[in-house]
Amino acid sequence: MVNAVEYIIENALEKAENYKYTFSIPSRQQILNLEKGDVVKLMFTENQDTERMWLSIEEIRKGENDQSPINFTGKLDNQPYNIKSISLGSRIDFKDYHIIAIYDKPNEFVHPSLAHLPARIMAMTGKLCYVSKEYFNNEDKTLGYIYRENPVSSSDSGWRFTSGDEPDGYMQIKRNTQPVRITAILNRDDSFVGLLNSPINSHFVFDSEEKQWLELEDA
Repeated sequence: MVNAVEYIIENALEKAENYKYTFSIPSRQQILNLEKGDVVKLMFTENQDTERMWLSIEEIRKGENDQSPINFTGKLDNQPYNIKSISLGSRIDFKDYHIIAIYDKPNEFVHPSLAHLPARIMAMTGKLCYVSKEYFNNEDKTLGYIYRENPVSSSDSGWRFTSGDEPDGYMQIKRNTQPVRITAILNRDDSFVGLLNSPINSHFVFDSEEKQWLELEDA
């Protein structure tokens, strides 16, 4: 018997769309290749608590063609910590778009808007940067001034991100900055992604009228 539903299963496709630089999922072909006995991971949310848990697939119900929705039933392989309405061994109904990972297989889905990006830029997105807390902690702020300086460590890209409204010297005070991966900035604003391979000492300001980044030659 499948448990009565008091939880929700998060939509992996929506997550991958909203957080395309950081949230990876299996490709459509990987989903189509799933068989009974394979183990997949889903995200469950109940009362604002979210847990990622593995299930063993017991049933697969495919549609008329490869693009049709696929329905699954699986058995929970984890004992939930905060989710109370299900437990180890619970049988769960879910759909193809709920799957966030397949056990022992790397996720192969690439968002269409990222497929054209050069490998060097994609590699840069995983490096660290320093971002102004004035920008990062305020959802209403937009990026206005970005620059690249000498990295402070091997994992640091050298990129610095600000709203452009910060007072002079703001970024030189450590408590005013937050080290994060560039992907965390890209999920919020990826207008600068094509600039990431710019050399050290590059400076850019965003022109809000032209909706583009302009390089400052004498910064």
